[in-house]
Amino acid sequence: LMGTNYLNFLTLKERLAKGTLDSVPALEAKVRLNYEVAEKYYTGKLRSIVLAERLDLAFKITQDIETLKPLVDKYVANYATAEDAKWALKTYHNYLKTSIGKTPPPFKLKNLEGKEVTLKDFIGKVVYMDFWASWCGPCRFEMQNFSAKLHAKFKDNKNLVFLYVSIDDRADLWKKAIADDKIEGVHVLSAGGFKSQVANAFNLTGVPHYIIIGKNGKILDNNATRPSQDITVTKLREALNAKED
Repeated sequence: LMGTNYLNFLTLKERLAKGTLDSVPALEAKVRLNYEVAEKYYTGKLRSIVLAERLDLAFKITQDIETLKPLVDKYVANYATAEDAKWALKTYHNYLKTSIGKTPPPFKLKNLEGKEVTLKDFIGKVVYMDFWASWCGPCRFEMQNFSAKLHAKFKDNKNLVFLYVSIDDRADLWKKAIADDKIEGVHVLSAGGFKSQVANAFNLTGVPHYIIIGKNGKILDNNATRPSQDITVTKLREALNAKED
């Protein structure tokens, strides 16, 4: 925590020197600036550790992962140990698979009726993927208070699929949560928590997490907004109205 606070202090100092202190940078821009500041002010092993931490955060929040390639290359060439370099390159390529414009990782999961479901089933439709678990309070809050309202705004549109992917360990708890919250849509289970097949494939580090897939089967938004956010309706309408590639 102290290290993070000091880095934030140095970042504010750098922004003051550049005359940008009054602006409010986007999160991605802030993380990049933190990286540059750490590179400038830290030395030795501490610099390598802090840069790896900043790079890891950048992987998690950056939608267009390819924009991070110069940072990754510079980190590997100048600061990383052999082990850290291996981690950075592997993580970069993992996140690249779920970057905007990519075809999402394939999977086959069973729905409530035991039938296999794949993303190929929905080609030609927009898919709003909702990653969740029965034990996740924020997930259940969104479902109980906002999911039905979001569905209602698209009730006459057959080209939008609400796909709920649970990472629950137990099928009974998964099914009970769906019944209790009365959530309509396509429900599938990828058991195993954050070590499950889908969690690994989609680089999940927390739930709820949302992804929008376009009619062409490619990712439009790999860190989409929640059902409770008004902009989600706008994003889904834009996806539905987009011309197919």
